[in-house]
Amino acid sequence: MGLNFKGIRPAVLHMCKHSLILFLHYYILINATSRILFFVTGGFSLEEYFVRWWQRFCLRFGDQPLLFFTVCTTVISTVVYWLIGSFFIVLDNTGWLSKYKVQPGTNQPPDSAKLRKVIITVLKSQLLFATPYTVLGYFALQIVGGPMTMQRLLQVPSLERILLELAFHDFVYEVTFYLSHKLLHTKWLYKRVHKTHHEWAPPIAVAAAYAHPFEYVVSNTTPISAGPIIIGSHPLSIWTWVAYLTLQTLTVHSNYHLPGFQNPLFHDFHHVKFNQNYGSVGFMDRLFGTDELFQKNKSKKYWDK
Repeated sequence: MGLNFKGIRPAVLHMCKHSLILFLHYYILINATSRILFFVTGGFSLEEYFVRWWQRFCLRFGDQPLLFFTVCTTVISTVVYWLIGSFFIVLDNTGWLSKYKVQPGTNQPPDSAKLRKVIITVLKSQLLFATPYTVLGYFALQIVGGPMTMQRLLQVPSLERILLELAFHDFVYEVTFYLSHKLLHTKWLYKRVHKTHHEWAPPIAVAAAYAHPFEYVVSNTTPISAGPIIIGSHPLSIWTWVAYLTLQTLTVHSNYHLPGFQNPLFHDFHHVKFNQNYGSVGFMDRLFGTDELFQKNKSKKYWDK
């Protein structure tokens, strides 16, 4: 793996553009929603309502912070994953929105036996690995952020702070996911670990977390938690990040390019060529030149070759 010096400038510009779009997209969306509600209702403040709701919620359930953090994180990540995954399962089985399918006709519908295996495997991973890892993450967060006291929980971070942390987590995830994913493509680990995930080509949304237990912990869960642990994020920032990344990850595995969402073409190309596009948003691939073949072929129907 060698650094592509010619790719440094475009890689940095690509990451900056991605982070800026991410920040502005949600900042404008949330602020516009808040202002519309304020105007329509004659004074209703979405921010004030949320702060009051959050404080009541914490006072009711937050007196046991370990249990509070573990249960909420597990519920949010699991519910978001299966809500989005179920939506795409419906699309695959009904043919709705087929015009947005990147590779038309593939996995429409998916093989029922393979799909059942994916669902069981992912649920087992979420129960057996994600939940214990969340407990470890709770203690790791306190190294930088300090004890998760009721006083800390009640302090709601600003929207700007949450979105800036979201951009930071996205960058850290890109770096750590790229490195761990590329490691999984070494001959020994691919054969024994990562090959499970590559059973789907092209992938489907719910197969995003379909992986060997080692991969699930090292390349799925660890990169997600790295950013929040580094800066000791507030639980609200963490849950926003988890929900956002879950949406992004399932979307890029869905094989649907829905309006306003990330194009799955980048990751689809990885499932076809294996040695290209190891990252999430393309920064690290541009930096190390592992997207050169994709850049030359992204406008072609490469899966027909």
